[in-house]
Amino acid sequence: MKDIKKEIDSLELSVETIFKKKLFYDKQQRYSSLDYKRKEQEYYKKDVENKAKAIQSVLLDFSTKDKFMLKELQELKELIEKLNSFIKLFDEESIKKALGIIREIREKTPNFVINKEISQNELILPELPREIMPEVRANFDELIVCLENKCYRSVLILSGKIMEIALHRKYFEVTGKDLLEKSPDIGLGNVLVKLRENNTYLDPGLTQQIHLINQLRVFSVHKKPEIFFPSKEQAKATILYTIDILKKLFKK
Repeated sequence: MKDIKKEIDSLELSVETIFKKKLFYDKQQRYSSLDYKRKEQEYYKKDVENKAKAIQSVLLDFSTKDKFMLKELQELKELIEKLNSFIKLFDEESIKKALGIIREIREKTPNFVINKEISQNELILPELPREIMPEVRANFDELIVCLENKCYRSVLILSGKIMEIALHRKYFEVTGKDLLEKSPDIGLGNVLVKLRENNTYLDPGLTQQIHLINQLRVFSVHKKPEIFFPSKEQAKATILYTIDILKKLFKK
């Protein structure tokens, strides 16, 4: 599994090493072809250039698959370009600025994770209403981090949270009413009932998927006679079900 934020951490560590060891270019210093420091400078310069390229490559690959993050991805690409310009200069001031840029890149980068067992294509959110996309994206990014770190109950809880957001939005689109205002504690099952009452048909398979995610979430959140330990396979299946439900709820 590959996490772009780990790539950013690695890049930051290299740039911090350059700064701490004062390996940046000094215009006042003369170098010989046999100068060890010069060779070390060139090694680290090439290292950070390659790491920046690797991050840029991941962003480029992701931008071809997730058209709903184009604005954010463009901002990140611009930051990478700015970072590259500072790396080329490689003097003390530029390295200071590069560190600041790397930290900004980290803050603006969602948790793009490439899972060998779940393909990158399968981990992409479908097109969603603009009003809920940021909240769904935040929960989904955290969900993927939980999967990577074997926090499987958290995966199920966040999947349930995404279902809540999606179903409440669907109800609002159908009725123009916000259920959370009058019934803030309404369960997912009751939201489904209310959708049916308002002539919104969801096929039985979709309804069963929603009920399954809700049941798994309940077992993960509430105190039960036996502690529930979901498996990795259950967590992965829940993520794929969640994505499938979102696709079907908001298909055009």
